[in-house]
Amino acid sequence: MKTLLTLFTLAAMAPGLMKGYPQATPAVQADVEKAIKLVQAGTSNDAQAYKLVEPAARKGNRAALFLMGYFSYFGRGGQQRDYTKALPPLTKAADLGYPGALRLLGAMYFNAEGAPRDLPRGYAYIKLAEVMGDPLAKRWSAQANNSLTRENLATAHTQAVAWVKRHAFQDAAEQKRLVGVLDAKDAFKKTAPDTVVPVKVH
Repeated sequence: MKTLLTLFTLAAMAPGLMKGYPQATPAVQADVEKAIKLVQAGTSNDAQAYKLVEPAARKGNRAALFLMGYFSYFGRGGQQRDYTKALPPLTKAADLGYPGALRLLGAMYFNAEGAPRDLPRGYAYIKLAEVMGDPLAKRWSAQANNSLTRENLATAHTQAVAWVKRHAFQDAAEQKRLVGVLDAKDAFKKTAPDTVVPVKVH
């Protein structure tokens, strides 16, 4: 439970908020925070959490969009596991700079879950989540590295940097920092030089 709470709270507070992101009213923010606590408390509270976040997601709240995708991805919140249904809200949340959404979206492309398999694109999203502060993305990127060639990694690097430059961040300094981290010498290094082993990130 502590891991799940960390996942939601750190991702919600992580930098990377985009320009034009709708500011949540106190009531909407309170509903989203209550929903996060309900999800953290266990699956028996999922239906109530879903009812709280659905209207917030319609208003474009990135944490609520992430939760809607999360519910469909894992089959929670009274929803059947449906990767195709999870893709749109996770994509929207990712485009609003929500690290957890970037991580799950990366897994979907990496694992071919509701999206066409695209290893470089999946890795790029997971790496973006890692550098934006998602607590699970570092482990996932380490797992995924074993499935990638050096060419895959170079493509993922190009895609990740392009993603950052394509999005208008509220904080230009944060955008510059992210590009610097992604461009660092070892950021997209092959950790097992002679190994390409298919894996599923989880």
